[in-house]
Amino acid sequence: MSNVNTKLTAIMIGLSAFACYAQSPPVINPPSPPPASSGHRVALVIGNDAYPQQPLSNAVNDAKAMAVGLSDAGYMVTTALNTSLSELNSQFEVFVNGLNSGDIALVYYAGHGFQIDGENYLV
Repeated sequence: MSNVNTKLTAIMIGLSAFACYAQSPPVINPPSPPPASSGHRVALVIGNDAYPQQPLSNAVNDAKAMAVGLSDAGYMVTTALNTSLSELNSQFEVFVNGLNSGDIALVYYAGHGFQIDGENYLV
């Protein structure tokens, strides 16, 4: 009889181990990081609310939130809020001239814009 009890105990332990294995969540490997870049992550974030004819109420808030998110993601962020056209052109020039080979550059714009004949324009 003890031989039967030993076999039943072994079977019960085996079933218990199988039940634990079957109920365990699958192991999911985290995604691989993107390939390393030899440059920096840089971003120009623009938000314009102050339009004389049709002011906006959230573009600056959206730009500020995006700047925080990009900064948290490791980007060096330059923010331009409610700038004049000449200030905006200067920001673009400084941003583009500051880029180096291998940099990852992102421009985010919140504000009015339009398209004519397939060309997009920031306002």
